[in-house]
Amino acid sequence: MDPLNMSSASIENEQLLRDSIDTESNTAEEHELIEVESDKPSSSSSTQPIQVADTPTTHYKPLVSPQVTSYSKAVAICLVMYGHILVYRWWGLPVWLAPLFRVSTLSVGVFAFLSGYGLTKSIQKSGTDGFFSKRFTTIYIPFFVTTVCFTCLFRGSYQSLDNFTILLKYLSLYLDLASTIDGTMWFITFICSWYIIFYFVFRFIKNDHLRVIIITLIAIFAYYRFSQNTKYWRLWLVYSNQLFNIPLGVFFATYENNKYIQKFIKEKKINIPIMLVQTALIVILYWKVLYIGIQDYGTPHSNRFNTAQTVSNMLFGTWIPFLFTLYFNRSNVILDFLGGLSYEAYLLEGILIEMKYSKTRVEDGVLYFLITFACAYALKRVNQAAIQFTISTVSTISQKIAGILQRQSYHPLRFGTNRE
Repeated sequence: MDPLNMSSASIENEQLLRDSIDTESNTAEEHELIEVESDKPSSSSSTQPIQVADTPTTHYKPLVSPQVTSYSKAVAICLVMYGHILVYRWWGLPVWLAPLFRVSTLSVGVFAFLSGYGLTKSIQKSGTDGFFSKRFTTIYIPFFVTTVCFTCLFRGSYQSLDNFTILLKYLSLYLDLASTIDGTMWFITFICSWYIIFYFVFRFIKNDHLRVIIITLIAIFAYYRFSQNTKYWRLWLVYSNQLFNIPLGVFFATYENNKYIQKFIKEKKINIPIMLVQTALIVILYWKVLYIGIQDYGTPHSNRFNTAQTVSNMLFGTWIPFLFTLYFNRSNVILDFLGGLSYEAYLLEGILIEMKYSKTRVEDGVLYFLITFACAYALKRVNQAAIQFTISTVSTISQKIAGILQRQSYHPLRFGTNRE
């Protein structure tokens, strides 16, 4: 039997972010080289010439720079779309490409890792002030605009009261597995849950080591709980096999200045063997996942499959950013452009793939990519206007409320106080 058909039911777990989500990895833009000066030696005596030694400076290279973030998101979203082409359309591609459909799941691990890394760096720099308002404007508003303007037009959510009820649940981030809108948006719920966790952990826990430990323990607990769920096992399976990429991002963001990590970044005699081993493990585990997925098809929660898939996601989620950090120092306009549209492309690709393309022409696959990124470019401009309008409206309303409260505080008679 065709491996693609055998594994189609588990593909819902590959419909992970295209980032996206992302969207959160854009917070890695704060990472610049940090220079730490060592203490200067003091003069030995006031009567002797002052000896001024050269001040040694240690340069800490970020593990994930803004450029690496953008390039990694560009590659990840293209691989997600490519994986979905193999699942839903095919478009006359060679049969030997069939097993590569799971690259979409691996690529989502890139977005999850970048999210954990970017969130940590953002909070380290700016704290938790305005934490939710920033995420609301950058994540939820584009999601809302896409759902209302695109998804509902394609899925007919306004045609009946039942469909409209599903729409309201969808917009409230309550993912209904029977949703006729777009089940691939479950990553929005996934990352928003992590936002809440991040806020409380980083708000009340000040020790960096303890933060890493708590985030990891939460991931372990959630992994165990999700893997035991049998009612919605496909959805929880997706959640669980991406859980550890978040604390992995937190770990590397916290300890990237460690001397061993810096040696890994700077010394090729160290990073080349490690990257070769990591590449080999990804290939071996990928085919292991594919085999187990076929053998355990229809099993509500296969521990073998989920463990192999989780480790694969962790390895691949770091592999792409590490490749760019270690071996790609040139600027690339195309990757930068695509990376900037990764979140919008994620929001749209699951909808646009259902357009009436031919299933036998490779050209239609290319057309799908072009249409998706063209629409993502337009959607990004709409989202920017919507975000600006929302911020302006909220600011105006808050100023008016503050003005009313201030005026009332100066007029006690309005509150029933009699003046003698």
